[in-house]
Amino acid sequence: MPETTVESRQNVLKRFIQYALSKPEVRFVTHNELIDWMKDPEALTLCPSNDWQPHQAYPKGETVFFQGKMWRAKWWTQLEIPGNTDHSPWEPINSCTPITPLSQ
Repeated sequence: MPETTVESRQNVLKRFIQYALSKPEVRFVTHNELIDWMKDPEALTLCPSNDWQPHQAYPKGETVFFQGKMWRAKWWTQLEIPGNTDHSPWEPINSCTPITPLSQ
């Protein structure tokens, strides 16, 4: 809109970015990161925000902390200690994408 100011357009963009980043599936990347991902796509792994709890059900892809390590569920699981057996439903992860709030 021609009658808007630079400040009002910036505020709209800030609100949109805050909204977008509130969704765990959304992240902002550079064009080079996007091209690299397109060459070798890998699912987004969000960093764990909680410690593993035995009685909690975890869907495939959920991440947790357990004994100082990060783990991702390979399939739905409950009561299975991460990394306890060779056929564990948990796999260790070395890197993840943190969920960070947008700074103002």
